[in-house]
Amino acid sequence: MQLNLTKLEEVAQAAFDAATEHGGKDAQRWTMAIAKAKQQLEENPYITLDGDALLILSDSLQIYRANGTCGCVSHAKYARPCWHRAAYRLVKRYTETSH
Repeated sequence: MQLNLTKLEEVAQAAFDAATEHGGKDAQRWTMAIAKAKQQLEENPYITLDGDALLILSDSLQIYRANGTCGCVSHAKYARPCWHRAAYRLVKRYTETSH
């Protein structure tokens, strides 16, 4: 996925700020998920936007389809923030601000 890294940095920073401002028990988990999502969007060549979801080849060699939900253990089993969903949110915000 080809993204402008400067714009991705801006979108990621806004997401960090929102997660921190919101606080709560999941704030730290979201900030960690956002950091990993940003890194993966910069480095992982196996991420593509497919309609309303992001298809991601994860480090575990599983392909996840992420949007508001994700099939990874972190989200599906424990209902925690995951980097796959964070990546989807970053890409969604990135594309929304492109128009």
